[in-house]
This record gives sequence, structure tokens and C-alpha cells, in this order.
Amino acid sequence: MEPSTLLLYIIVFAAVSNTALFLFEKYVHLSSLRGWMKVGLREKVLKLKAVRNLVYDIAADLVPRYRNAGVEKGSEGLVEYIGEIVYYSIVLGVVTLLSAAALALVFNNMLLAVFGITGFLTILYPYLDYLLIKGERDKAIYNELAFFAFTSYICQEGGRNLDRCLQHVTEGSIFRWLKTESKIMLTDILIHTQNLYASLRARASTTKATLYRRFLDGYAGLHATGGNLLSYLEHQIELLKNDFKAKTSQYVEKALMVSEINIILTVILPMIVLASASTGSVVGNAIQVATICFIAVYTFTVVLLINSIKPTTGTGNVKLKPKVFEVALSITLFIVFFLLFSHLWLAAAAAIAVFSLTYGCRGRNKLKEERQLEESLPNFVRDIADYKAAGKSIFEGMTLAIREKAYN
Repeated sequence: MEPSTLLLYIIVFAAVSNTALFLFEKYVHLSSLRGWMKVGLREKVLKLKAVRNLVYDIAADLVPRYRNAGVEKGSEGLVEYIGEIVYYSIVLGVVTLLSAAALALVFNNMLLAVFGITGFLTILYPYLDYLLIKGERDKAIYNELAFFAFTSYICQEGGRNLDRCLQHVTEGSIFRWLKTESKIMLTDILIHTQNLYASLRARASTTKATLYRRFLDGYAGLHATGGNLLSYLEHQIELLKNDFKAKTSQYVEKALMVSEINIILTVILPMIVLASASTGSVVGNAIQVATICFIAVYTFTVVLLINSIKPTTGTGNVKLKPKVFEVALSITLFIVFFLLFSHLWLAAAAAIAVFSLTYGCRGRNKLKEERQLEESLPNFVRDIADYKAAGKSIFEGMTLAIREKAYN
């Protein structure tokens, strides 16, 4: 096809599209159409027998999978969720198929019509969502296990078995995935009338996290045979603590490598900027723009890399997210400085400086709160040790210390 012909098709398509959008906005009430699409059409589509059977078949297949993955999604909620996915998949598939057929007729290429079927593939999203949740669950449980083992030791040392520890975990907000695991095991014990051994073995068979599976199997075996559970938990805590130290040391090594790369870039990039500024040509401006883009992409990549390798705690890493005001203020200053002085680097420096100042102030206040919390930690541990020396368990010592003393 000639370029002029292709350009003509594009102009005609744009004109028709703009005319259709103008008429659509003028004569069609968007809110009523949106409500009809979301309620009326959705109900009609989902009432079709074939669609309803498809939704129930997918739900019946995914309910046990979601439960084994530790997701608190009941059967009714899952059916509604899958119904939404199936409905939007059908709508997207029809729109994609019609668009692909129109393009195939315009460009006389029937291969384009085949791509219209891809819109229906979104019906497989619940399975992809399950795989992502399952992978996240196994990794998160691995990160929470050391702190869960310590909590189990405190309960066991105070004369409480793991079932009481599970109840304690479900009532708190320290854990995320192990809280869901605890709810599932308590449901098996209290509602499905399983014993603790059967419930632990059932949960151990659904995870790929090796340490978590060994932890549950070992506790279940000792609980059934009357072994020393306190010594077992001490051994597990020692193993998990050493593993956490190993992950921390790996993180430090990788962080040092990233720091060395940053030092090298702080030497190279200014030299490139100075060299390009001295030219004063179009090539110099292009190099400056490319350098700014590289800095943005590199910063984003480094942040993702550090977050991926950073060891997480039981409650996860505390992230101080930028606020919309900080980002909007930085962008506004960038535009104002660039329009006033016509210097790209000056505008970028002003925007980065303002963002760093506003974001850094909030970060400093957050660090101050963390330091105040850590200042009272030695006194708290000392008080627990005093109660322990007086014959109290760790659980009783923690309860008495919190009740009788005031901590930050």
C-alpha cells in the first residue's frame, strides 16, 4: 500500500471517529449508558445458560485452589468475581473481533481478523491471578516464618499450644499471609472438627515454601508423639535466624555493588553534561535530554532492584510513598523554570531539589518516630527479663510489662 493511500485512510478514520464521538457525546447520556453497560447488559449476558455454566465451572475449579493458596475469598465472592471477568472478557472479545474484522477489510489482510480472538483470552485472568497470588504467598510466608516461630515459642513457653498461638495471630495485625493460614487451620479445627495434627499436615501439603512445610510437619509429628515442642521451636528459631542473617548479608553485598555503580555514574554523568553544554548545538541538547531520561530510568530500575532484594520482616517493609502534592509541585516548578530561563538542567535541578526537600522532611519525621520507638525497646526487654527471673513466662512478662509500664 502506498504511503499516500495509508495516510488517506488514517485521515478518513480520524474524521469518522471524531464525528462519531461528537454525536455520541451530544445525543447520548454517558452516565445512563455506563449504568446500562454495568447492570443491564451484564445481567442479560450472565443469565445466558452457556455463560452461567462457564462461570460455575471456573469457580468450581478455582475455589479449592484459592483456599489452598490461603486467599480469603468465599464461594459466593469468587463466583461474582469470575462473573465480572467473564462478562468483560466477552465485551472486550466482541469489540476486539469487530475492530480486527474492520481492519482486515480495510487493509485486505484476513490475518488481522485472527488477532480479534485475543480479546477473549482475558477470560483466563483468574487463573493468572491465582498463580501470582500463590507465588506471592509462598514468598511472603517464608519472610514471616521466623517471627511466627518466635511467637509460637512465646505461647508454647507460657503453656499454650500452637492452636492458641493461631488464635492469637488471627486476633492481631502483625502478620498478613500467616494470619490467613491461621484462620484456615482454625476453621479446620473448630468447624471441620479436625485435630491439630491433621490440620497442620493438610496446610503443609499445599505450600512450596520448604521451611514452612518442614516447620508444620515437624510440629505436627512432635505434637502427636508427645515430644519436646519447646526445644523444637528453639531449634527452628535458630535455623530461621541464621537464614535471615544470610539474606541480610547478601542484601548488603548487592547494595554495596549498587553504591559503587552510583559513585561511578556521579563521575561520568557530570563530565558528559559539561561536554555537551560546551558544544551548544542540537547534538548537545539531545545528549542532555538522553542523560535526563537515563537518570530517570536508572533511578526507577535501582528502586525496583533494591525492593526486590531487600529482606522483609513479618509486617513487611515500611514504604513512605510520595504524595500527589509533592509530585505536582515538582512538575509545576520544572515547567515554570524551563519557561522562564529556557535551561533544561536548571528546571530539572529545581524540581528534584524541591521534591527531595518535601519528601525528605516527611522521611525525617518518620525516622524520628522509629527512633523514639526503638529507644524504649531496651527497657521493655529488661523488664521482661526481670519478670522471667521472677519465675514468670515470657508471655506473662510481656503482659505485665505492658500493663504496668508506659512505653513509647
